[in-house]
Amino acid sequence: MQKEEGLLLVLTLLILVGFVSADSITDDLHLTIQVTNSSGSVLTGTYAFVFNVSNSSDCAVANILYTNSSTLATDTRGIITTYLPNVTLAYDIQYWLCYYRGG
Repeated sequence: MQKEEGLLLVLTLLILVGFVSADSITDDLHLTIQVTNSSGSVLTGTYAFVFNVSNSSDCAVANILYTNSSTLATDTRGIITTYLPNVTLAYDIQYWLCYYRGG
């Protein structure tokens, strides 16, 4: 009888650990982009970026549903990694990500 109670206690603790370690899901959109020039060569440095999410492939101003401006530095491979905060869109339609890099 004690073995069954011990097994029940262990299983209960394992289940509770799963609930305690859960984390809420945020509305952030993760991006990883490699910065290149018009020839495709990698660029490194710090740049001003504007990220737009649009419901149109041409990203016309009238169709921009989300925008974010950030100054970001690349790593040695020309890669930036960032999170766009609070991207609260209905994901039942297609969206396009357009971004612009200054410099």
